[in-house]
Amino acid sequence: MNKQQLQTYFNPIQELLNCPQGEETAILQQNDGLSNQEFIPVVKQYADLWQKQETESNNAAWLSNIPQTLTEYLKGKGNKIQDYLNFLQQALQAEIESNNNPAVVYPILQQHQHLLDDVFAQLLPQWLKNTVSQMNPEEATAIVEVIENLCIDINEFPLGSRANNLEIAIKGYETVLEMRPRATMAEQWAMTQNNLGNAYYSSIRGVRVQNIEDAIQAYEQSLEVYTCEAFPYEWAMTQNNLGTAYSDRIQGERNQNIEAAIQAYEQSKKVLTLEEYE
Repeated sequence: MNKQQLQTYFNPIQELLNCPQGEETAILQQNDGLSNQEFIPVVKQYADLWQKQETESNNAAWLSNIPQTLTEYLKGKGNKIQDYLNFLQQALQAEIESNNNPAVVYPILQQHQHLLDDVFAQLLPQWLKNTVSQMNPEEATAIVEVIENLCIDINEFPLGSRANNLEIAIKGYETVLEMRPRATMAEQWAMTQNNLGNAYYSSIRGVRVQNIEDAIQAYEQSLEVYTCEAFPYEWAMTQNNLGTAYSDRIQGERNQNIEAAIQAYEQSKKVLTLEEYE
């Protein structure tokens, strides 16, 4: 591919780099004429080029994930929205009827692996917001809980694209948080923050530095509600998660991060050790 052809793709690539995380599919839709198999090697060429430049290493790392996103997008174009909606309804029904039993839910996910993609990651929050807006408070609370349980199962689902599964979980948790005000649903809000932190920590997409920062922020938010006095077990587990995130933290001083990790682990160990002897 010549230099002129590469330049043709430069603007959409810049849009992909500058767009908020999770909106890559929307950019591809806006540039649908360029969303073809030729675009994938072009993205790889830019990633290889920037990998050699120290100042562009983060962009290169992030851009290297785009070929998979594009591949999934191209596959998704062959799916109908109704297919996604039918799949969502089956998954939610399985969650409800099985009382959140992964042994029942996983076969549904396995059967519809091809729909666990970026389209579903965008459809899920939209569906939840639209559905909740038409429900009374009690019904809304119930469906939000079911959605979070589905996100947990997708997050832990061992098959399909791990990157896609985590992205769907992140989008779901973030939307659930919008439906759970801290002022009135503090315990549930804290639980979702912890789940979100776990998903961000494991996230494959985006820049690793930022994913860890987002995980730390979510854990720390959770700990504002999960206090040792009120929720000792949840507090200890979240402290353990926070310690793991700080031990892998890239941003900031390494010594300080290690000290923060040690402190969180020690806090967690106190409670968990006491519980073992009770």
